[in-house]
Amino acid sequence: GDSLTYLVQLRLGWLSYCAKDWPKSIACYGKAAQLAPNAVEPLLGKMLPQQAAGNNDDAIDTAQSVLRQDPSNHTAISRNAWLLYLKRDYKQAAILYRKLVTLYPTDTEMLLGLGFSLKFSGDRKESTQYFNTVLLLSPNNSRALEGLRDEPFRDDTAKGGGQRPEPPPRGPRPPRR
Repeated sequence: GDSLTYLVQLRLGWLSYCAKDWPKSIACYGKAAQLAPNAVEPLLGKMLPQQAAGNNDDAIDTAQSVLRQDPSNHTAISRNAWLLYLKRDYKQAAILYRKLVTLYPTDTEMLLGLGFSLKFSGDRKESTQYFNTVLLLSPNNSRALEGLRDEPFRDDTAKGGGQRPEPPPRGPRPPRR
């Protein structure tokens, strides 16, 4: 039946993702989503190959689909924040990271994401608060210490002379299987 077909498509999506066959993975997760239109699981899965293929705008759209069904979905919010951070939309990333920090006040990854988003959007004073919170939770956290350093943010990537700032949080984690 449809439930077996759903599971097969979901698994094929994951296996194709692991094999780095992004188009096939996206297609399989899409089929699974059609078979279970109220499920967010295949949409969250679909975000992984979309991101891996560099289709970040598509991944953001997919995250928005998840959030329409499940507005507080941690995975969708955190991946969406990460994608906005990568696009250097630090103000929008900070809004999403702040939502997660409100829901999960001790999530160091989200605290770091919020701290760096605030820092790179120009709010160094508020960012310091979040980096210090991380240090209370995880003394000597190298990324929090890096965030507290006072060097100015230089965006030389347009001139080809610099590096894009390394995003603080780790990327999306694959779903547990």
